[in-house]
Parts: sequence; structure tokens; C-alpha cells
Amino acid sequence: MPRRAAGIDSSRQSGISLVETMVVMALLAALTLMAAPTWSDYLERQNLKAAAENVKGHLHWLRSEAIQRNKSVFIRFVPGTSWCYGMSEDGSGACHCALSPQNCTVGGVVRKTSGDEFTKTRLTSTTLIGDQSGFEPTRGLALSAGTILLQSSSGHNVTIELNPAGRIKACSSTLPPYSPC
Repeated sequence: MPRRAAGIDSSRQSGISLVETMVVMALLAALTLMAAPTWSDYLERQNLKAAAENVKGHLHWLRSEAIQRNKSVFIRFVPGTSWCYGMSEDGSGACHCALSPQNCTVGGVVRKTSGDEFTKTRLTSTTLIGDQSGFEPTRGLALSAGTILLQSSSGHNVTIELNPAGRIKACSSTLPPYSPC
């Protein structure tokens, strides 16, 4: 005769029922549906931050190139949904990132950035004269001071400010960790 362990009822089966499984699945589905908009907004904000840091980083790099090369360098923005910007050593305006990206070169290397890299983010506008600026070589002063406005499809925005002294700052009234504009 088989021996039974003390306190264990072998006639009872262990496991979970179909109803219990369905309840857990329904709860998981509800939690996922509640978290989806938050996750989507988070990704959109991260893309906007990445775009702003990219523009800011390229402006810093371009300023240092002007000083290092002892030559004025330029940047031209093309605002809109399909935005882009290109950098060049040629101030004639030949660098147009959408129409003639091959003319956007610094040191013989094409320097063009497309907004396609930053989903749901657009470069709304600039206050730069002709949507272009650059830096002079002596002290890295800005050739045209102004702002570049980046915006996400949900309304978050980051403003990149370029002052006459060549200082570059990002600010936002809707997106931490940037200070308010």
C-alpha cells in the first residue's frame, strides 16, 4: 500500500483554471492599454530631445570648426515636416540640404542632417535671417543670431537659441530638463 505524506490530499489537483487565466490576461490587457499612450508620449519626447541635442551639438561643432580652420562656416535650415539642415564652408547659399546636399561640405565631407532620423519631430521655424547662420573664425561669433524651434506632434517644443556672441542654449517651457524660455 502506498504511503501518503502527512497533510497532503492527493485527490486534489494543483494548477490554475481557465477562468483564472482569462482574468489575469484581461488585467494585463487593461494595464497595457493604459500604459500605451504614456509610452508613446515618452518616445515622442525622447525623439524631440534627441533632435534638439543633435542641432545643438552640430552648432557647437561648427563653431569650433570656424575657429580651428580660421575660416567662416555656415549652416542652413530647411524648416517644415520634412526638415533638414546642411553645413558648409561656402556662404553663397549653395548648400541646400533638400535640393543640393552634395554642396553641404565641411573639410570635403558632406554635412547634412535629415529630420527623417527623428520621428514625429519637426523643425517648425527659425528666426535666423534666411534660415541660415554660421560662425566667424576669430572669436566664433554668430553670423546671424536667432532661434530654431523644434516641435513634436503632441505639442512639446524645444527652442535652440544662438546669440550674437556664438553661445548656444536650448530651452523649453514644456519639456524638462530644459529650463523655461
